[in-house]
Amino acid sequence: GGSAVGAITQNYATAVAQPADPTRTGYTFGGWYSDAGLTSAYAFTTMPAENITIYAKWTINSYTISFVSNGGSAVASITQNYGTAVIQPADPTKTGYAFAGWYSDAGLTSAYAFTTMPGQNTTLYAKWTINSYTITFHSNGGSAVGAITQNYATAVVQPADPTRTGYTFAGWYSDAGLTSSYAFATMPAENITLYAKWTINSYTISFNSNGGSAVASIIQNFGTAVTQPADPTKTGYTFTGWYSDAGLTSAYAFTTMPAENITLYAKWTINSYTISFNSNGGSAVASIIQNYGTAVTQPADPTKTGYTFAGWYADAGLTSSYTFTTMPAQNTTLYAKWTANMYVLEFRDYNGTILQTGSYAFESSLAAVTPPTPPTRSGYTFSGWSASIPATMPANNVTITALYVINYVTITFNSNGGTAVAPIVSQEGMAITEPAAPTKTGFTFGGWFIDVALTNKFTFITTPPRDLTLYAKWLTDQEAVQQTINEILLGIQNGYFQNLPVSNLSSPEMIAAIDARVLFLETKYGVNISIINGTRSGSTYTFTFQVTKSTVTSTLQNVVATFRKV
Repeated sequence: GGSAVGAITQNYATAVAQPADPTRTGYTFGGWYSDAGLTSAYAFTTMPAENITIYAKWTINSYTISFVSNGGSAVASITQNYGTAVIQPADPTKTGYAFAGWYSDAGLTSAYAFTTMPGQNTTLYAKWTINSYTITFHSNGGSAVGAITQNYATAVVQPADPTRTGYTFAGWYSDAGLTSSYAFATMPAENITLYAKWTINSYTISFNSNGGSAVASIIQNFGTAVTQPADPTKTGYTFTGWYSDAGLTSAYAFTTMPAENITLYAKWTINSYTISFNSNGGSAVASIIQNYGTAVTQPADPTKTGYTFAGWYADAGLTSSYTFTTMPAQNTTLYAKWTANMYVLEFRDYNGTILQTGSYAFESSLAAVTPPTPPTRSGYTFSGWSASIPATMPANNVTITALYVINYVTITFNSNGGTAVAPIVSQEGMAITEPAAPTKTGFTFGGWFIDVALTNKFTFITTPPRDLTLYAKWLTDQEAVQQTINEILLGIQNGYFQNLPVSNLSSPEMIAAIDARVLFLETKYGVNISIINGTRSGSTYTFTFQVTKSTVTSTLQNVVATFRKV
């Protein structure tokens, strides 16, 4: 494994000079041996009487790796045999810096990898990266002050003092309790929050119970033994220890008083509680399980037939109404309160008219309730009620309606010598239609009348409230013609022949429109109506009505009709 050595070839018995020692990295040459097992040292004298091979013997060297921490914590040197595996030591530490590795040169340009012991003593140099920290300012009600972020140990310039109305600024403090005054020098090796003091400072170990019961501050000399105070309490929470940071990441062990004012922060684990619901006969309501203090949403109201939900109560006696806000600090059972519903019992007439009404609580007795006086209805006879009164009030409104039987009326016709007309049997007040007119030789039917004297004409609209006999009136030809003329005159007075629609303003179209208006009279009185002597002027037509029945003729002259084109 050492460096090569050239063979020596000489005559027997001539003096042989020992060659220069070979070299081998990490080893020291221990001489030549005549056997491979290196048990017989060889001495160079004269050339022996045979060819021989001699073997180099080597002793392994031990080397040392030394560590220069460059201001960091000390690291012990490592001394081992050449080529043995070297384990990298634990990283050194240096306040305000992050360790960035070992380097084989003081200039920190060549990073060193730990593998095996090299063939020489080595010095390694620690490389450090300076840390950056932030000073945050809590002005405690004063004006805002911007945070300062700088590298560790760099000079920090105190910012301009904040202001607060009614107070004099008394300096910056490193604790919220304002017990440790802060002096601006260089950036510390940690992020800190400074608090403005506006009143007298005090120095203490303060306890921030984070909403729990108060814990008295501990004021003691540095290094004196500190006894942990009794645990605070907090409604709805379990105490889980004191922490040295407001973020509750560093648990604090009570040993001796530190060399600065500190504030310890209570850590709490929130408790979970259950609100159970007793619906008192209503529909079931699921329990609510939540953390203490979390907002509790009131569940949907339960239901109970015949009752209205009147709220949740904290006691079975239903005296303390419960308001849903946040989860209380204990398991709770709430009780439903119910108000019996009021329902209406009413009696109505056939047309919905309320005859009698009353409100009654669900399941209350109705034994004292009696129906109203039976109502009356034209054309009908009261026959009773649609239902009987229930014994107790059900869970719904009850309507009992008056019942009737129909009164039927008969209208009899006296044709006064004309053809017979069948009687009409109809319900009082119902619409009726006039029957086909009777006939009588030599006469024209002139309508039905309610009196024998034929003075009060009957109009067929609805059935009268009593039985009735109607009498036929008969007209002579002269009377039929005159009655026709009278009805035409009435039509003229009412504008019956004004603004008649036509497709064009021609005489035939106008005459057809006029005919259509009087055709019913021809049927009614058995007359013939003619339009004669007509003249058209634009949309106006002037003419004469001629009414004829048998041998009787009458005229109505200078009738003016007007038209509109559609």
